[in-house]
Amino acid sequence: MIDMQSSIQECIEQVIQQNPVIKNIFEEIHKQGGKVLLVGGAVRDCLLQKFGSDLDFEVYHMTFEQLEQILQKFGKVSFVGKSFGVLRLHDIDADWSIPRIDNQGRKPTVNLDPDMSYEQAFKRRDVTVNAMGINVHTRNLVDPYQGVDDLRNEILRSPDINFFVQDPLRLFRLMQFVARLHMTPNDELNEVCKTMDISTISSERIDSEFKKLFLKSVQPSRGLRWLQKIDRFSELFVGLKPLESLFISIDCLAAKKVTDEQKLSAMWGLIAYHIVDVEFKSDMVFAQFKGVQEISNNIVKEQSKIKDFLKRFLHKSDMIQHATMIAWYVRYIPVLTQQQDIVPYKWLAYWVAQTMNLEMLSIVGYCLFEPNMMEDFIMNAGQAGVLQEAEEPLLQGKDLLDQAEGKELGALLKKAYAIQLNQGVHDKEQLMRLVIK
Repeated sequence: MIDMQSSIQECIEQVIQQNPVIKNIFEEIHKQGGKVLLVGGAVRDCLLQKFGSDLDFEVYHMTFEQLEQILQKFGKVSFVGKSFGVLRLHDIDADWSIPRIDNQGRKPTVNLDPDMSYEQAFKRRDVTVNAMGINVHTRNLVDPYQGVDDLRNEILRSPDINFFVQDPLRLFRLMQFVARLHMTPNDELNEVCKTMDISTISSERIDSEFKKLFLKSVQPSRGLRWLQKIDRFSELFVGLKPLESLFISIDCLAAKKVTDEQKLSAMWGLIAYHIVDVEFKSDMVFAQFKGVQEISNNIVKEQSKIKDFLKRFLHKSDMIQHATMIAWYVRYIPVLTQQQDIVPYKWLAYWVAQTMNLEMLSIVGYCLFEPNMMEDFIMNAGQAGVLQEAEEPLLQGKDLLDQAEGKELGALLKKAYAIQLNQGVHDKEQLMRLVIK
């Protein structure tokens, strides 16, 4: 951690520079007797010199209605959670709130108090390194729970364990903090996390925390290793063994330069890859890819198993589908590289085309298999001309309308594409003759 005071000064200056109108809001609030604190994770990141755009401001000595009236002078105001005293000004990525204490039970109660003490207001925070504030007027740090000391010592500790246990999602927040911040929960947090009931947490909320783990961590495996340490890994990842190879491959994938969506689907695909229990035989694979064997019931069953696993963590159907395809088809790479035939690469590109290309599949493969194998895979896919995208069908439905219609037309198009790939046909007229003869 760098010099604390200079980090605070630089942080507030960056906040104002990115959103110049914020300085005017600060001044207006101060003029009317209020006090603004930058709070939460933004303060922690300031002290670590990781300046982000996720801002939370807590306004003291001013009612919710007064705060709303001031913000309305600077633009359109929306309620993020009126009962929680949280407002948002359009075009500024920041939450504005009144100090509060809230309980997370089945019937949450919220107590807004603009004159609440810092100790009371920050007590509801998950960990002490998030229970700090910066007075934007004086640039002084507010640290009632010694968060700075914990940040220096790389310790995760709760300001109040009774508040911590009220929100079971905090187990997953700790998981990603362990990885992102390279910090270690103290014994008290480890003990309560061993027994927290997480059965009521929606997949959408769990998904959100895993996104942070996979996208914001250099070593996401640290969070998963912590789950293993507190005996929650096997409960969460049913059917998945906490193997060292799994953790290594996850950290390998974290370093890859791909889009966020690609990385998330690849991460979940890589994890789900480790729960598939199917013996891949060369003759079965090549028969399937050459279009002479339909997908077996066993394959359908295993893909359903993957999807059921992923639904515990993901709520978007397209992400589940993408991850399932990665988990399944990355298994074909070792089989394909045992042969010199490039036709199966064309079929593989076709099978995965709706969710990815072979280059994306190879990124996951590099984190699972030997580099020499992956170099062969890339070379063969390139020779087949399908590394970036599947081979386009030469014949479309309109070309065969005088030959068939309905289901028969679909079957004829499927036959045409199989002939095109298997026989390496590149001439449309030649393919037409082969299809209708």
